[in-house]
Amino acid sequence: MRRFARKVNRMKKQNDFMKKLLTLALPIAFQQFMLAVVSASDALMLGRLSQDAL
Repeated sequence: MRRFARKVNRMKKQNDFMKKLLTLALPIAFQQFMLAVVSASDALMLGRLSQDAL
């Protein structure tokens, strides 16, 4: 019975850790994704211009 209680307690701690990790990681991943989108759109817009226009 104690083994089961320890296992449940360990799973709860891991679950709490994963929630905290995702709370931190998701905004960072979203920010990196948005930076990539902005960079790609910038490259597409500037790709239409000639060297003289730059």
